[in-house]
Amino acid sequence: MTSRDPLRAGGVEHVWRRLLCSVYDCYFLVLYYMYCISRIGVHLLLRAFVVSLEMFVFFYHLTRVCGLSVTSRGCVTVTAGPSPNPPSNVSVWQTREGVHIAWQPPTYSPVTVHQYVIEYRTVGQWVPLNEPQDAENSEYIWKTVSRGAEYKFRLRSRSSTGAESEPTRVVSLTTTGTTTAFFCRSLVHQCSALATIIVSLCVVM
Repeated sequence: MTSRDPLRAGGVEHVWRRLLCSVYDCYFLVLYYMYCISRIGVHLLLRAFVVSLEMFVFFYHLTRVCGLSVTSRGCVTVTAGPSPNPPSNVSVWQTREGVHIAWQPPTYSPVTVHQYVIEYRTVGQWVPLNEPQDAENSEYIWKTVSRGAEYKFRLRSRSSTGAESEPTRVVSLTTTGTTTAFFCRSLVHQCSALATIIVSLCVVM
């Protein structure tokens, strides 16, 4: 599982991350110049090696202590820790209330699940359906669906640090006209037709 970056919203942690990236860039730049200078003497070459080794050890311990990782380009990223396992037994069905999306907690997870993220799409990219659901919830009712549309749903588990699981299997559903909104519209039409008939009978009588 590749965790989403918990610092995408910015803030102080984002500044810290950018600062470390800049430090790493400066480190490689200094190493390059020391290599160029060291070509004029073995003594400077050895000093450049010792300095570069000390800086490498320092940043290695810094990344381990701060929970950071270094990419192949020398940029520092922050991980959100271990990821939970995805929820299980995802099911989707429709009633007059709307589309019901139900799930069960993972049978096992290396970390505690803090929230569940519901994603859907008709065409195109996956988008969040609503605000993340608390871990105590196991069902969500989506009431603003469209008639005759095919929806695809999937869920993710999220830990308290923001690490997300792999998505569950995709569950599809094609909606019909049995939602609350459609039922209300049908009821209004039927009442209107009944009122028309009653008025017609009164006029005839």
